[in-house]
Amino acid sequence: MKTIDFAKFYIEKGWQVLPLLPRDKKPLVPWKSGGSTDINTVTGWFDMWQNANIGIVTGKRSSIVVLDVDASHGGKESLLQLMDLYGVLPETPIAHTGGGGMHYIFSYPDFEIKNTVGKIGAGLDIRADGGQICAPPSTHPNGKIYRWDEHLKPSQTPVAPLPMWLVKLLKQPNEVHQVQKDSEADFYELGTRNSALASLAGTMHKRRMAKETIMLALFSENEKRCNPPLEENEVANIVESITTRYPAGKALFGEARVSIAIQKPTSSDEGLTQLKDELNNPPSFVGTGLGNWDDKLGGLARGYLTLLAARPGMGKTTLALQIARNAAAMGNKVLFVSLEMTGSELWLKAALGIAEISLRDYSLGEVPAGTKDRLQNTVVPELMGALGNRLFIYDKDQKNTTTEIIEKLIDEQKPDVVFIDHLAYLADEHENEIKRLGLICRRLRSVANEKKIALLLLHHANRSTDDRKNATKEPRMSDVRGSGEIEQAADVILMPYIPANYDMQEEKPRVSLTYVPVVKNRIGQVGIHLVFYFDGLGQWFYRKNELPERLLGKDIEA
Repeated sequence: MKTIDFAKFYIEKGWQVLPLLPRDKKPLVPWKSGGSTDINTVTGWFDMWQNANIGIVTGKRSSIVVLDVDASHGGKESLLQLMDLYGVLPETPIAHTGGGGMHYIFSYPDFEIKNTVGKIGAGLDIRADGGQICAPPSTHPNGKIYRWDEHLKPSQTPVAPLPMWLVKLLKQPNEVHQVQKDSEADFYELGTRNSALASLAGTMHKRRMAKETIMLALFSENEKRCNPPLEENEVANIVESITTRYPAGKALFGEARVSIAIQKPTSSDEGLTQLKDELNNPPSFVGTGLGNWDDKLGGLARGYLTLLAARPGMGKTTLALQIARNAAAMGNKVLFVSLEMTGSELWLKAALGIAEISLRDYSLGEVPAGTKDRLQNTVVPELMGALGNRLFIYDKDQKNTTTEIIEKLIDEQKPDVVFIDHLAYLADEHENEIKRLGLICRRLRSVANEKKIALLLLHHANRSTDDRKNATKEPRMSDVRGSGEIEQAADVILMPYIPANYDMQEEKPRVSLTYVPVVKNRIGQVGIHLVFYFDGLGQWFYRKNELPERLLGKDIEA
């Protein structure tokens, strides 16, 4: 959706909107004029300033009050302390800001309310009469996108009234409301991480918050404040311990020290007995339809994360789409999450490949007569017949797709295999990019394991392969962007490359030799090379003995 589409939706809600400077919160129109709910005026603004951010006027003008939680000034901690004292906030639309904070949208009360800064707690501001907020899909100065919470969007969640305890705090005189200061440091270091997270879990559990909500909150705190972060299974164990050992709503923490249950070591008898059971259920695989791959690796293993990493132009997306089509044709349900290309572009890519027509020629109209009819009446039905409505492409809200959304899609669709193109475009946040990529991989691996699905994740390799002196330019595991974190999370890593792409030739061969080194494999052989021949026009990978007769000849790069 474009910014103007969001603007129209806000206007339908009765919210006044106004254009803001790109990557900024400053209005582009005089503040005295305020915002507007006139669609012609608003359309004119965003036609004139196409890169503008979008603001929503707060207060009586839009009949909303916004609780602005500033994460950089302790707002999340202050809010948790207030909820511990007074109770949780009601369900209401929530926007996640580009700076890591949140906007809680409430209906305007029956008394006048002005903007306040820090009155109810450090990092907690109220945007009301005379105020505004920067709204989705604006861009923060740091480049991150404002987005509505996946489960609490204004299109799905009614705007709730201000909770009574918040109304009482706002009606108090103007002194700043003091809540008990958190005695912890800005970061939880070794030796304090478990107890700090347990304390937070206990506070939320006492307020009867859902186990899933507590889990998400602790994962966020663990990422942002634990130095170094705990493993996700450790965080999950803390939540499990707190929510199962203590009744909801009961006080968990007084003067007594909190005790965390630690899993006991497993004895050899227990471990070997478990192994006997597991031997009856060896890892299962989803076939790729690529002979070399299936012969040497078994296919894509269920419950494991496979990473396909390469430089641009090496056929990652084409290879993934081919495997997805093969898997669907073999009767598997396939989910393809495309964060770079739209579904229409992927289907066009597939159809033109079958027709052996280049995208350039198709775009310029330089195709044989009857091409359109052939695509519509022969190629598309051929694809439909082969796939049997088993391949699902998700290309919605590409800028805001997170691992949480993907897990929800998996729960809904129940696929056998999932493809994600690609890692860097997932919107999960972390102030450190390398740790962000590693965290995403660990989350996806947990999802694959829990749901027993095969998961293929695409990612870029860095430029080091381009600068390498050796003749083959063969990639190494260290060439994976963010390799240190990602190496630990991925179970299998493959790195396709096409040697001919490095040759300074005016015209490339139609069929190119392609190597796919297996640089990591937790469940099988490592150090092997899968060898394919890539037909660039037909958008298909073959083994040499599978090449169609029409492709045999001098245009094959050996």
